Amino acid sequence: MVFYLGLISGTSMDAIDAALVDFDAAPLRIIATGATAFAPALKRRITALIDQAGSVALDEVGEIDVELGRAFAQAALALLRSAGVDISRVAAIGSHGQTLRHRPDLPAPFSWQIGDPNTQMEMLREISPLFHADKITKPLIVLQGANDPRVIKPESDEIVDAIKKKNGVVEYVVFDNEGHGFSKRANEIRGNKAILDFLDKYLKATAVAGTN
Repeated sequence: MVFYLGLISGTSMDAIDAALVDFDAAPLRIIATGATAFAPALKRRITALIDQAGSVALDEVGEIDVELGRAFAQAALALLRSAGVDISRVAAIGSHGQTLRHRPDLPAPFSWQIGDPNTQMEMLREISPLFHADKITKPLIVLQGANDPRVIKPESDEIVDAIKKKNGVVEYVVFDNEGHGFSKRANEIRGNKAILDFLDKYLKATAVAGTN
């Protein structure tokens, strides 16, 4: 199951509104909503852009575009944390941005929003373990329930594959009839044994080697 995340801020700039939605449900299901207040300094700078449009430097617009992108990314992360949802479960993020100008009355009508989506993607990518598999230098064991609705199997498949591609050491144990956590005694015993064997193999061996 994957979710979609939407971000928007209104002309009042009282907050960045975020919503996490499951479109696969019928009707659609709202997983979580949240509002993150603007930092006062950023709000003042955006207000100045709008009120003093005739005298604002392009560099100022560019800087605020990036800062606002970061603020939107932080709002997305805050919502995911409060909902207990990992970023890897989000299929797409739609960001409306902050409107600077809306001029539908002109001969060439336009609506101009800022809040750099590239900056948002960079920040969210930075926290995803999938893109930092090369930093996992110690042996890792992953226990995965095939029917887990919270940490879905494809997520574990991806991190395991990423570690293997970097020639890392990873052991992957999949339980075909489990979800999130163990519900069957036999699987719990199997999982605990896998952990003990893993620790004996890597941790105990390292400790013995260190005494020689």
